[in-house]
Amino acid sequence: MTTTDFTLALFKEYLVLNKFEKTSEIFKQECDEKKFETTITKRLQLVTGLNLKEQMLAENEKKKQGQPCLASTLEVLIREFLNSNSEILELQDEKLKLQEMLTEAQQQAQQKEVQEGDAPAKKRVKKRVQQQDDLDPPAETDKSVVQEEVHVDKHKISTPTQLKQLGESTHERKSVRPVKKSTSSEAVDETTKKRVLPPAQAPATENIWSMQPIVQAKQKPSAASHYTLTNYINDTCGTQNFYLTLFNDKRVKSVPDNWYQSLRNTAFNQPIALNKPQTWSIHQNAGGPCGFIAAMQARICKYLFCNCKYLIGEGFTGAALSSVFETFLKISSEKFVVVLPESFKSETIQLDRIIQEMDKFTVLQLKTVSELKQLIESKEFSNFCFQDKVSSFIPCMVLSYVFSRGVMAVRELDFDKASATAAGSIFANCNNCSQELVNLMICGRAVAGLHDNNMDLDGMILQGIPSKCDVGLLSIFEAYDYLRVGTFLKQPQYPVWVCFNEAHFTAIMGNTELLEIVEGEGGRGKTEFVYYDGLDDQKTYYRITADFDSTTYKKVESESYVENLIQTLIPATKFDWAGVDKLL
Repeated sequence: MTTTDFTLALFKEYLVLNKFEKTSEIFKQECDEKKFETTITKRLQLVTGLNLKEQMLAENEKKKQGQPCLASTLEVLIREFLNSNSEILELQDEKLKLQEMLTEAQQQAQQKEVQEGDAPAKKRVKKRVQQQDDLDPPAETDKSVVQEEVHVDKHKISTPTQLKQLGESTHERKSVRPVKKSTSSEAVDETTKKRVLPPAQAPATENIWSMQPIVQAKQKPSAASHYTLTNYINDTCGTQNFYLTLFNDKRVKSVPDNWYQSLRNTAFNQPIALNKPQTWSIHQNAGGPCGFIAAMQARICKYLFCNCKYLIGEGFTGAALSSVFETFLKISSEKFVVVLPESFKSETIQLDRIIQEMDKFTVLQLKTVSELKQLIESKEFSNFCFQDKVSSFIPCMVLSYVFSRGVMAVRELDFDKASATAAGSIFANCNNCSQELVNLMICGRAVAGLHDNNMDLDGMILQGIPSKCDVGLLSIFEAYDYLRVGTFLKQPQYPVWVCFNEAHFTAIMGNTELLEIVEGEGGRGKTEFVYYDGLDDQKTYYRITADFDSTTYKKVESESYVENLIQTLIPATKFDWAGVDKLL
């Protein structure tokens, strides 16, 4: 759904709720002519399906009567836009004022230098050098060099940079003088020396007049394998690139509290049974990290039900740890960077916030697969992974996967370039899980596209999925005819898919014959799916039987988003939910 589509849908919703019948009818005719009706209908159906229409009408009546009321979606969007726009204008005004102050200061400095003339300038430089010579008399041969250096045209020293270069040059020549034994009469306080000839300052690494990052080579971390999170960021990518990669231009740059979850399930010690979803699924406490959890859940299902050999352990814990381990291997084969809390090895792991309290997190750099496997197999990591209480496990793994790929690799190689600045981010709007993070976990690249390989669109390269994946992905936007998911995701190695439904990620799996149906060119028959949504701590076993027939299939939009997702995979003509209520 594009921004235009969403805006039109909100506008019609506003007309309907405020009973502007004539305007609504005119607007409907224009939408019919321009084929906007499908999107708007879906928006209104969503409002009706969630039983929000009556509440919205009631809140609107309260507003008319001057009573306290909830703002509509459109009013919230307009308010946030105006607030954001005013903040941008304030920043622009401050920038202009700073530029004017800088220009005025430079002009005053130049005028003062011209008024003073050459002679006083030379005299001051000579006096400065003479003071240094009195403190540390140079050899006779060096003195001529220093005297020659004194005759500098003051008018040519017009910028702070040139003055700094002059200081650096003088400092370098001083350092090559012969070492002379000091006496008590020649001993001078170090602070006095620094005041006479200050050392050159390091050049600035950021452009304070621009919000754009300066891309430059960063120092590689030293041989030590342990870092604080702050030091690792400073040494590898820089704070600005780190924040832009995770949050782009969002005003609030932090990981929300609802992301602080682990991979625990609510039936930890019970034997795994397909018809008891709580025995094999991750329990999601709150919305936010649904994409991360869905990608992990898809791989867990692969190990539990698709005859895939475990990489670590067995059962649910083995499947979950194998999924964490395999995701690292998808992203990198040369280096593995793991972010852990400082209290990782303690019996009680403290809850620290990964952005606000960076110094309470440690970064491990592992160079081999065996080192990584040894860490994930450890008792401490298992305790961290399956904590019952609120946990920083998911935020730590998000940063670990991004660092293993490399922050600059994600920004420069994976994100699409909508402008001079990369448009992607790891956290989406409202700090939910982005498509880039889900794709990073599935295929090892933080791309936004779902198509195969890269796509050239009038000179702009849209990054896609580079190769066939072990688990796939289905998108409701394909059911809406907004895009096409490529075969690398639609035909994975195992019949398990992450499902994207507008603002939420879930998982679905099929039987072993399903891939043959998906890859085939036609046919008819039946196949089964098992659907799971971890956010609801699902107790109901959703087993869906789908009849398919490629010869008679005609796409019909269903009221169930699950059925619409399945239709993007196979030509399904009929669905049986085995006696349970279908998910709408």
